[in-house]
Amino acid sequence: MSFAEENAPAIAVAAQRVGVAEADVVGAAPWLPAAPSVAIGGGGRVGGGQDGADLSVGLSQTVELFGEGALRREAAGRGVDAARLDVGRVRFLVHQTVHRAFHSALVADAEVDAADAALAFARRVVEVAEVRVKAGDVSTLTVRLAMSTLARAKEQALTARENQRASRL
Repeated sequence: MSFAEENAPAIAVAAQRVGVAEADVVGAAPWLPAAPSVAIGGGGRVGGGQDGADLSVGLSQTVELFGEGALRREAAGRGVDAARLDVGRVRFLVHQTVHRAFHSALVADAEVDAADAALAFARRVVEVAEVRVKAGDVSTLTVRLAMSTLARAKEQALTARENQRASRL
């Protein structure tokens, strides 16, 4: 189980989401959410007896009012909590998937054992039918029916082994 937890891509992705959410908390920490912006403009005036130059400088800063910053930081903190809960959820899903696969493999093993027992029984039926045909007790049709049952048992055993191999993979 620990191998699955250490190597599951889904858990690694969920853990990375926690790191992203923690980075969002750092990004939400400043009191001023945006850097101030400076706008500079200039130009010349010609004509009308008033030649000269105009120069304008503007400074703007976004300021959060009415608790917006606190709400933003709280939302970022809740994002971290949600990401951590998601890691637990993904761990549980991986754990559940491993258990389901293990139990599927156990069922496949039991199906192989049952198919092998049915195959051995079908072989024994063919042997008994051949002995009875040699003794003149039954017709050759009995052997042919036993052979068809044996062929079906072989096919079922082969299918059971393929299912076993697939469940183990």
